[in-house]
Amino acid sequence: MSFRKKRKKKKKISKENKSLFLEVLILFLVVFSLACVLAVLFSTKSYTVFFDSNGGNQIPHQIIRGKNVLRVPDDPKKEGYQFLGWYKGDTLYDFKEEVKETFTLEAHWKKIEVLVEGISLDKTTLTLEPNETYSLKVTIYPEEALEKQVAWESNEPSIVSVDEFGVLTALKDGKATIKAITRDGAFEASVEVTVKTPVPGITLEENSISLEVGHTYKINPIVYPKDYLGHLLYTTNSNLLSIDQNGVVKALLKGEASIIIKTDDGKYQAILRIIIPEKTLTNLSILGMDKIPVGSTANLKIVTEPAGISTNILWKSSNPDILTVDNTGRIVGISPGVVTVLASTLDGKKVAKHEITVFEN
Repeated sequence: MSFRKKRKKKKKISKENKSLFLEVLILFLVVFSLACVLAVLFSTKSYTVFFDSNGGNQIPHQIIRGKNVLRVPDDPKKEGYQFLGWYKGDTLYDFKEEVKETFTLEAHWKKIEVLVEGISLDKTTLTLEPNETYSLKVTIYPEEALEKQVAWESNEPSIVSVDEFGVLTALKDGKATIKAITRDGAFEASVEVTVKTPVPGITLEENSISLEVGHTYKINPIVYPKDYLGHLLYTTNSNLLSIDQNGVVKALLKGEASIIIKTDDGKYQAILRIIIPEKTLTNLSILGMDKIPVGSTANLKIVTEPAGISTNILWKSSNPDILTVDNTGRIVGISPGVVTVLASTLDGKKVAKHEITVFEN
Protein backbone atom coordinates (compact mmCIF):
# COMPACT_ATOMS: atom_id res chain seq x y z
CA MET A 1 0.00 0.00 0.00
CA SER A 2 2.73 2.33 0.82
CA PHE A 3 4.63 1.34 -2.32
CA ARG A 4 1.84 2.47 -4.62
CA LYS A 5 1.67 5.85 -2.95
CA LYS A 6 5.34 6.44 -3.59
CA ARG A 7 5.05 5.58 -7.31
CA LYS A 8 2.22 8.04 -7.77
CA LYS A 9 4.26 10.79 -6.17
CA LYS A 10 7.27 10.09 -8.40
CA LYS A 11 5.13 10.26 -11.49
CA LYS A 12 3.81 13.68 -10.48
CA ILE A 13 7.34 15.12 -10.09
CA SER A 14 8.38 13.93 -13.56
CA LYS A 15 5.46 15.78 -15.15
CA GLU A 16 6.47 19.04 -13.48
CA ASN A 17 10.03 18.67 -14.73
CA LYS A 18 8.79 18.19 -18.24
CA SER A 19 6.72 21.39 -18.08
CA LEU A 20 9.68 23.32 -16.72
CA PHE A 21 11.87 21.99 -19.50
CA LEU A 22 9.45 23.18 -22.14
CA GLU A 23 9.27 26.65 -20.60
CA VAL A 24 13.05 26.93 -20.55
CA LEU A 25 13.26 25.74 -24.14
CA ILE A 26 10.73 28.29 -25.31
CA LEU A 27 12.52 31.09 -23.47
CA PHE A 28 15.80 30.02 -25.02
CA LEU A 29 14.33 30.10 -28.48
CA VAL A 30 12.89 33.59 -27.94
CA VAL A 31 16.17 34.93 -26.61
CA PHE A 32 18.08 33.27 -29.43
CA SER A 33 15.77 34.75 -32.08
CA LEU A 34 16.03 38.20 -30.54
CA ALA A 35 19.78 37.93 -30.42
CA CYS A 36 19.85 36.95 -34.08
CA VAL A 37 17.72 39.93 -35.04
CA LEU A 38 19.87 42.30 -33.02
CA ALA A 39 22.98 40.79 -34.48
CA VAL A 40 21.67 41.37 -37.97
CA LEU A 41 20.63 44.91 -37.16
CA PHE A 42 23.86 45.89 -35.50
CA SER A 43 25.98 44.15 -38.04
CA THR A 44 24.36 46.22 -40.90
CA LYS A 45 26.33 49.39 -41.53
CA SER A 46 24.64 52.70 -42.38
CA TYR A 47 25.98 55.51 -44.55
CA THR A 48 24.92 59.14 -44.86
CA VAL A 49 24.93 60.92 -48.21
CA PHE A 50 24.80 64.72 -48.14
CA PHE A 51 23.74 67.03 -50.98
CA ASP A 52 25.58 70.32 -51.50
CA SER A 53 23.33 72.37 -53.81
CA ASN A 54 26.12 74.89 -54.42
CA GLY A 55 23.96 78.00 -54.08
CA GLY A 56 20.63 76.35 -54.90
CA ASN A 57 17.82 75.46 -52.52
CA GLN A 58 18.58 72.96 -49.75
CA ILE A 59 18.23 69.21 -50.46
CA PRO A 60 17.84 66.83 -47.44
CA HIS A 61 20.53 64.20 -46.77
CA GLN A 62 19.77 60.46 -47.02
CA ILE A 63 20.75 57.59 -44.66
CA ILE A 64 21.42 54.28 -46.44
CA ARG A 65 21.44 50.93 -44.56
CA GLY A 66 22.83 47.71 -45.93
CA LYS A 67 23.28 47.11 -49.61
CA ASN A 68 21.12 49.89 -51.03
CA VAL A 69 21.12 52.81 -53.46
CA LEU A 70 20.15 56.47 -53.20
CA ARG A 71 16.75 57.82 -54.05
CA VAL A 72 17.05 60.38 -56.83
CA PRO A 73 16.24 63.74 -55.11
CA ASP A 74 14.30 66.58 -56.69
CA ASP A 75 16.43 68.83 -58.87
CA PRO A 76 17.52 71.95 -56.95
CA LYS A 77 16.67 75.44 -58.21
CA LYS A 78 19.02 78.38 -58.68
CA GLU A 79 17.87 81.59 -60.38
CA GLY A 80 19.68 82.31 -63.63
CA TYR A 81 21.27 78.82 -63.77
CA GLN A 82 20.53 75.45 -65.37
CA PHE A 83 21.03 72.34 -63.20
CA LEU A 84 23.49 69.88 -64.80
CA GLY A 85 23.36 67.06 -62.25
CA TRP A 86 24.85 65.69 -59.01
CA TYR A 87 28.59 65.09 -59.09
CA LYS A 88 30.85 63.02 -56.88
CA GLY A 89 34.11 64.81 -57.35
CA ASP A 90 34.38 65.50 -61.07
CA THR A 91 32.16 62.56 -62.09
CA LEU A 92 28.42 62.62 -62.67
CA TYR A 93 26.97 60.34 -60.00
CA ASP A 94 25.15 57.13 -61.05
CA PHE A 95 22.15 56.69 -58.75
CA LYS A 96 22.11 52.93 -59.57
CA GLU A 97 25.43 52.57 -57.79
CA GLU A 98 25.40 50.81 -54.40
CA VAL A 99 26.28 53.10 -51.48
CA LYS A 100 29.36 51.80 -49.61
CA GLU A 101 30.51 54.93 -47.76
CA THR A 102 29.47 58.32 -46.43
CA PHE A 103 30.07 61.08 -48.95
CA THR A 104 28.74 64.38 -50.37
CA LEU A 105 27.27 64.99 -53.80
CA GLU A 106 27.68 68.48 -55.26
CA ALA A 107 25.30 70.18 -57.69
CA HIS A 108 26.86 71.48 -60.91
CA TRP A 109 25.30 74.44 -62.73
CA LYS A 110 25.47 76.26 -66.04
CA LYS A 111 24.67 79.97 -66.18
CA ILE A 112 21.72 80.69 -68.46
CA GLU A 113 22.89 83.13 -71.12
CA VAL A 114 20.33 85.82 -71.96
CA LEU A 115 21.19 87.27 -75.36
CA VAL A 116 20.93 90.94 -76.34
CA GLU A 117 17.84 91.71 -78.44
CA GLY A 118 18.21 95.46 -78.99
CA ILE A 119 19.64 98.82 -77.96
CA SER A 120 18.37 102.39 -77.68
CA LEU A 121 19.77 105.82 -76.79
CA ASP A 122 18.13 108.60 -74.82
CA LYS A 123 18.48 110.95 -77.84
CA THR A 124 17.95 110.54 -81.57
CA THR A 125 18.89 114.15 -82.42
CA LEU A 126 21.00 116.59 -80.46
CA THR A 127 22.30 120.14 -80.91
CA LEU A 128 25.48 121.22 -79.16
CA GLU A 129 27.73 124.24 -79.15
CA PRO A 130 31.49 123.96 -79.74
CA ASN A 131 33.28 122.71 -76.59
CA GLU A 132 29.99 121.47 -75.12
CA THR A 133 29.75 117.85 -73.90
CA TYR A 134 26.89 115.42 -73.48
CA SER A 135 26.76 111.94 -71.94
CA LEU A 136 24.51 109.60 -73.89
CA LYS A 137 22.45 107.12 -71.91
CA VAL A 138 22.21 103.65 -73.45
CA THR A 139 19.62 100.95 -72.73
CA ILE A 140 20.23 97.29 -73.58
CA TYR A 141 17.24 94.98 -74.10
CA PRO A 142 16.33 92.77 -72.35
CA GLU A 143 17.48 94.02 -68.98
CA GLU A 144 18.63 90.50 -68.02
CA ALA A 145 21.07 90.29 -70.95
CA LEU A 146 24.51 89.27 -69.71
CA GLU A 147 26.72 90.98 -72.27
CA LYS A 148 26.19 94.74 -72.07
CA GLN A 149 29.40 96.06 -73.56
CA VAL A 150 28.96 98.72 -76.25
CA ALA A 151 31.36 100.11 -78.85
CA TRP A 152 31.05 103.78 -79.88
CA GLU A 153 31.98 105.43 -83.14
CA SER A 154 31.63 108.83 -84.81
CA ASN A 155 31.53 109.23 -88.57
CA GLU A 156 32.97 112.77 -88.17
CA PRO A 157 35.35 112.65 -85.20
CA SER A 158 36.73 116.10 -86.08
CA ILE A 159 33.24 117.57 -85.48
CA VAL A 160 32.01 115.38 -82.60
CA SER A 161 34.20 112.93 -80.70
CA VAL A 162 32.90 110.14 -78.48
CA ASP A 163 34.75 108.21 -75.80
CA GLU A 164 34.33 104.62 -74.59
CA PHE A 165 31.65 105.73 -72.12
CA GLY A 166 29.43 107.49 -74.67
CA VAL A 167 30.46 111.02 -73.72
CA LEU A 168 30.25 113.37 -76.71
CA THR A 169 32.43 116.42 -77.18
CA ALA A 170 31.44 119.03 -79.78
CA LEU A 171 34.54 120.38 -81.52
CA LYS A 172 33.41 122.61 -84.38
CA ASP A 173 30.35 123.55 -86.43
CA GLY A 174 28.97 120.72 -88.53
CA LYS A 175 27.02 117.48 -88.29
CA ALA A 176 28.01 113.99 -87.16
CA THR A 177 26.35 110.61 -86.59
CA ILE A 178 27.24 108.78 -83.41
CA LYS A 179 26.62 105.03 -83.25
CA ALA A 180 26.41 102.66 -80.31
CA ILE A 181 26.99 99.00 -81.28
CA THR A 182 26.43 96.04 -78.94
CA ARG A 183 29.17 93.44 -78.73
CA ASP A 184 26.52 90.72 -78.49
CA GLY A 185 24.47 90.67 -81.70
CA ALA A 186 25.93 93.88 -83.19
CA PHE A 187 22.68 95.82 -82.63
CA GLU A 188 22.94 99.54 -83.41
CA ALA A 189 21.42 102.81 -82.23
CA SER A 190 22.44 106.26 -83.47
CA VAL A 191 22.05 109.96 -82.74
CA GLU A 192 22.39 112.80 -85.23
CA VAL A 193 24.42 115.62 -83.65
CA THR A 194 24.47 119.18 -84.96
CA VAL A 195 27.21 121.47 -83.69
CA LYS A 196 26.32 125.13 -84.13
CA THR A 197 27.86 128.30 -82.82
CA PRO A 198 24.91 130.45 -81.65
CA VAL A 199 24.39 133.87 -83.20
CA PRO A 200 24.73 136.59 -80.56
CA GLY A 201 21.28 137.53 -79.32
CA ILE A 202 18.28 136.16 -77.39
CA THR A 203 16.90 132.71 -78.19
CA LEU A 204 13.47 131.52 -76.99
CA GLU A 205 12.30 127.97 -76.47
CA GLU A 206 9.27 128.83 -78.63
CA ASN A 207 8.50 131.93 -80.66
CA SER A 208 4.74 131.48 -80.39
CA ILE A 209 2.58 129.84 -77.72
CA SER A 210 -1.11 129.30 -76.92
CA LEU A 211 -2.16 130.26 -73.40
CA GLU A 212 -5.71 129.94 -72.03
CA VAL A 213 -7.28 132.70 -69.94
CA GLY A 214 -6.15 132.44 -66.33
CA HIS A 215 -3.11 130.29 -67.14
CA THR A 216 0.54 131.33 -66.76
CA TYR A 217 3.76 130.65 -68.67
CA LYS A 218 7.39 131.19 -67.62
CA ILE A 219 9.62 132.55 -70.40
CA ASN A 220 13.13 131.04 -70.32
CA PRO A 221 15.25 133.01 -72.80
CA ILE A 222 18.86 132.09 -73.57
CA VAL A 223 21.32 134.92 -74.18
CA TYR A 224 24.43 134.42 -76.29
CA PRO A 225 27.28 135.06 -75.69
CA LYS A 226 26.88 133.17 -72.43
CA ASP A 227 29.11 135.57 -70.52
CA TYR A 228 26.38 138.25 -70.74
CA LEU A 229 25.95 139.59 -67.19
CA GLY A 230 23.15 142.10 -67.72
CA HIS A 231 19.42 141.84 -67.05
CA LEU A 232 16.50 141.13 -69.35
CA LEU A 233 13.54 143.47 -69.64
CA TYR A 234 10.02 142.20 -70.42
CA THR A 235 7.39 144.56 -71.86
CA THR A 236 4.00 144.39 -73.59
CA ASN A 237 1.60 147.01 -74.93
CA SER A 238 -1.45 144.74 -74.60
CA ASN A 239 -4.05 144.56 -71.82
CA LEU A 240 -4.83 140.95 -72.74
CA LEU A 241 -2.04 139.67 -70.51
CA SER A 242 0.33 140.63 -67.73
CA ILE A 243 4.10 140.06 -67.47
CA ASP A 244 6.41 140.45 -64.48
CA GLN A 245 10.17 141.01 -64.55
CA ASN A 246 10.83 137.34 -63.87
CA GLY A 247 9.30 136.50 -67.24
CA VAL A 248 6.01 135.04 -65.92
CA VAL A 249 3.11 135.75 -68.31
CA LYS A 250 -0.56 135.48 -67.32
CA ALA A 251 -3.38 135.42 -69.91
CA LEU A 252 -6.26 137.74 -68.97
CA LEU A 253 -8.52 138.07 -72.02
CA LYS A 254 -9.09 136.31 -75.33
CA GLY A 255 -7.01 137.60 -78.26
CA GLU A 256 -3.43 137.86 -79.47
CA ALA A 257 -0.57 139.78 -77.91
CA SER A 258 3.23 139.95 -77.90
CA ILE A 259 5.95 140.09 -75.27
CA ILE A 260 9.19 141.91 -76.08
CA ILE A 261 12.32 140.65 -74.32
CA LYS A 262 15.36 142.97 -74.42
CA THR A 263 18.81 143.05 -72.91
CA ASP A 264 19.18 146.07 -70.64
CA ASP A 265 21.87 147.51 -72.91
CA GLY A 266 19.37 147.42 -75.78
CA LYS A 267 21.67 145.36 -78.03
CA TYR A 268 19.45 142.32 -78.45
CA GLN A 269 15.76 141.55 -78.37
CA ALA A 270 13.29 138.73 -79.08
CA ILE A 271 9.51 138.71 -79.48
CA LEU A 272 7.17 136.06 -78.10
CA ARG A 273 3.74 135.87 -79.77
CA ILE A 274 0.94 134.71 -77.47
CA ILE A 275 -2.45 133.45 -78.67
CA ILE A 276 -5.15 133.50 -75.97
CA PRO A 277 -8.09 131.30 -77.03
CA GLU A 278 -11.49 131.07 -75.39
CA LYS A 279 -11.71 128.70 -72.48
CA THR A 280 -12.57 125.20 -73.59
CA LEU A 281 -15.49 123.55 -71.82
CA THR A 282 -14.39 120.23 -70.35
CA ASN A 283 -17.38 119.26 -68.21
CA LEU A 284 -20.97 120.13 -67.23
CA SER A 285 -22.83 119.39 -64.03
CA ILE A 286 -26.26 120.37 -62.62
CA LEU A 287 -26.67 121.98 -59.23
CA GLY A 288 -30.08 122.01 -57.52
CA MET A 289 -32.76 120.13 -55.57
CA ASP A 290 -33.11 116.36 -55.86
CA LYS A 291 -36.61 116.31 -54.26
CA ILE A 292 -39.59 118.56 -54.96
CA PRO A 293 -43.29 118.46 -53.88
CA VAL A 294 -46.08 118.23 -56.45
CA GLY A 295 -47.06 121.75 -57.56
CA SER A 296 -43.79 123.37 -56.44
CA THR A 297 -41.17 125.06 -58.60
CA ALA A 298 -37.40 125.44 -58.32
CA ASN A 299 -34.42 126.52 -60.41
CA LEU A 300 -31.53 124.31 -61.51
CA LYS A 301 -28.11 125.79 -62.24
CA ILE A 302 -25.34 124.75 -64.61
CA VAL A 303 -21.78 124.45 -63.32
CA THR A 304 -19.03 124.49 -65.95
CA GLU A 305 -15.44 123.28 -65.82
CA PRO A 306 -13.43 125.42 -66.02
CA ALA A 307 -15.64 127.87 -64.18
CA GLY A 308 -17.00 130.98 -65.83
CA ILE A 309 -17.55 129.63 -69.34
CA SER A 310 -20.72 130.97 -70.93
CA THR A 311 -22.58 128.44 -73.08
CA ASN A 312 -26.12 127.82 -74.31
CA ILE A 313 -27.87 124.87 -72.68
CA LEU A 314 -30.71 122.60 -73.84
CA TRP A 315 -32.90 121.32 -70.96
CA LYS A 316 -35.01 118.16 -71.06
CA SER A 317 -37.11 116.08 -68.64
CA SER A 318 -37.19 112.30 -69.08
CA ASN A 319 -40.93 112.36 -68.17
CA PRO A 320 -42.83 115.68 -68.48
CA ASP A 321 -45.90 114.03 -66.89
CA ILE A 322 -43.98 113.91 -63.62
CA LEU A 323 -41.77 117.05 -63.90
CA THR A 324 -41.27 119.75 -66.50
CA VAL A 325 -38.21 121.93 -67.15
CA ASP A 326 -37.98 125.08 -69.31
CA ASN A 327 -35.05 126.52 -71.25
CA THR A 328 -33.82 128.45 -68.17
CA GLY A 329 -33.62 125.39 -65.90
CA ARG A 330 -36.87 126.15 -64.02
CA ILE A 331 -38.61 122.92 -62.92
CA VAL A 332 -42.23 122.23 -61.89
CA GLY A 333 -43.42 119.14 -60.01
CA ILE A 334 -46.48 117.64 -61.79
CA SER A 335 -47.10 114.21 -60.22
CA PRO A 336 -45.33 111.76 -57.90
CA GLY A 337 -42.44 109.82 -59.42
CA VAL A 338 -38.75 109.91 -60.31
CA VAL A 339 -37.35 111.66 -63.39
CA THR A 340 -33.98 112.54 -64.87
CA VAL A 341 -33.27 116.09 -65.99
CA LEU A 342 -30.73 116.41 -68.80
CA ALA A 343 -28.71 119.50 -69.67
CA SER A 344 -26.59 119.50 -72.84
CA THR A 345 -24.60 121.91 -75.00
CA LEU A 346 -26.14 122.79 -78.36
CA ASP A 347 -23.77 120.45 -80.17
CA GLY A 348 -24.59 117.65 -77.72
CA LYS A 349 -20.93 117.00 -76.89
CA LYS A 350 -21.33 117.74 -73.18
CA VAL A 351 -24.29 116.32 -71.21
CA ALA A 352 -25.14 116.51 -67.50
CA LYS A 353 -27.81 114.43 -65.69
CA HIS A 354 -29.68 115.13 -62.45
CA GLU A 355 -32.23 112.77 -60.84
CA ILE A 356 -35.23 114.36 -59.08
CA THR A 357 -37.98 112.76 -56.98
CA VAL A 358 -41.45 114.40 -57.08
CA PHE A 359 -43.61 113.61 -54.02
CA GLU A 360 -47.05 114.48 -52.66
CA ASN A 361 -46.89 117.40 -50.29
